Amino acid sequence: MALVYNQPPVVSNKIHHSIAKRAGRSTVSSSAVLSCTLTQQKEAPMLRAIGAYKEVFARAYENKAAREARQALPHKIKLYGTGGGSRCVRIAAMLEVLAGFELINIFSEIDAISGAGGPAVGYATGYADKTLALFIELVKRGVIYREPFGWKQISIKVVPKINIELYEKILSANIDNERLVAYPGEIHVIAARRDGSRVRLNLKDDNSAAKYIAASSALPYACDGVDVANYGKLYDGLCAGRVIPHEDNDGGADNILVLQSHSHINSLFDTYGWPLLIDNAFKTWPDEFKNNLRNLDDEFKKTDGYLQRLSEGGTINYARIAPSEKALNIGPLETDHELLEKVADETRCAMRDLLVACKSARWI
Repeated sequence: MALVYNQPPVVSNKIHHSIAKRAGRSTVSSSAVLSCTLTQQKEAPMLRAIGAYKEVFARAYENKAAREARQALPHKIKLYGTGGGSRCVRIAAMLEVLAGFELINIFSEIDAISGAGGPAVGYATGYADKTLALFIELVKRGVIYREPFGWKQISIKVVPKINIELYEKILSANIDNERLVAYPGEIHVIAARRDGSRVRLNLKDDNSAAKYIAASSALPYACDGVDVANYGKLYDGLCAGRVIPHEDNDGGADNILVLQSHSHINSLFDTYGWPLLIDNAFKTWPDEFKNNLRNLDDEFKKTDGYLQRLSEGGTINYARIAPSEKALNIGPLETDHELLEKVADETRCAMRDLLVACKSARWI
């Protein structure tokens, strides 16, 4: 089914107002906001669209049209949200814009890792516009914090920690389980066992979404694991060694969209410092667990390359939306909420520009 979109998509007033307000405007017209952000992106694009993104978004809009006509979705589209702790504020911002463009209930499956789990559920349940604010609120309420290091007189708060119990409690109070179960597609988070093996958790299971998301975000050293019935203690999904949560046996899809929390461009620290940190922090942990953490960037490139080859061969349409080198740099356990808000703003602007630029939708 081929569709032509002659009208610009409806973007929620809340999203327009948020960007206009932060840009110092008193009005919230879509043209004013778009011109502002397009100018910004021409000077310094903050997101990169890699692969067959125009094809994926064209099919997303075909799914949207079918949903609105109460017809079966013509395309299976998987949405993957990569992990990254505080960096997943970018994923929350991207999903807010997707929802603002009314691209909702269009994915046959959503899989998320670590900090992407909460935004994924907010998007799936129709609260994408509130999820980003909640993400920032988590930091303000001390879910991520820093412990002092050093001696009494000269100690400084540098050791990042996660209050995983508080995180689960806040999630439990904010997740709409009824809407989550009603989501027409599958939705999972990825967690890891202590031996480094992968666990895929169905968020529609028995009101367990908050616990599952907390488990998927429980980064060892920053916090303890989360005890999950039938699985034992589970840890951050990245500890299973996959940044892109793709497995060939997860079920077929002819389109894959990855929302990426950070660039995975190796720095000197990634090459030399990160392996040393893993070796020292996890001396008593199984080798497979440590190897998974050491090799995250290499595994990312391997999975990305595999999916790109499938896409180039015409088997699937595969696309990634990732921060560019010009995007603001934040760490996985960033506690500066003002910096996180800036990152969210630049990501909103860039994501909107990307959607507008897709020729297949003919929005311009």
